[in-house]
Amino acid sequence: MYNGLTEEDIRDMVTDLLTLQDEKVWTGNDTSLSASTTNEYVGLLTQLTQTATIAAEVKICDAIRTEVARLASKTDYDVKPSAIYVNPLTYDLIEQEEQDRPTNHKHYEVELVAGTKVIGVMTAMGVLPIIPEPYLPVTGGKHNVVILSENLCTRYYVGSDKPRIFGFGMTDESLNEKYMALQYDCVVAKGAEYAHTVLTKTVA
Repeated sequence: MYNGLTEEDIRDMVTDLLTLQDEKVWTGNDTSLSASTTNEYVGLLTQLTQTATIAAEVKICDAIRTEVARLASKTDYDVKPSAIYVNPLTYDLIEQEEQDRPTNHKHYEVELVAGTKVIGVMTAMGVLPIIPEPYLPVTGGKHNVVILSENLCTRYYVGSDKPRIFGFGMTDESLNEKYMALQYDCVVAKGAEYAHTVLTKTVA
């Protein structure tokens, strides 16, 4: 469909769009799923209203275990926490905390895909993976630890799950072809107030 430099530019534009989406899944600045006012998502950090703070003396993995047990103990909803998402800097902090435990402490690994392993934490729901997510922000020493029930997270698309490319022809000024990449979708965390939790820990 496209030739030469234009094809490369189109690929770069789509890559930029997908990268921006990855970031805005967490930090999108819209505030309403039913009446949007911006072109961004309602980020998961906005959707998820169940939050808790990890005390300075408490290790992150211990806080995760306690919170997952609390979520799993619910009888009014079918809650199944399945993964923990953290920034790579938070992942490194967790590893440092775990290294300070006694030498007989059991270490867990989870293989996400063939050849890619991450640390795991034993919980009431089994060993859950701790997944590094670079777009989950760490601001002012404040680390976000997001416990998700992934079966309740859905991405909805209008028409297609692939970006759409629109061509606008040539402009009189530059005689360059103009293109725009758009995607019509949204990310929804069902049970935002009871099935997931955002833990935060501030490190000086």
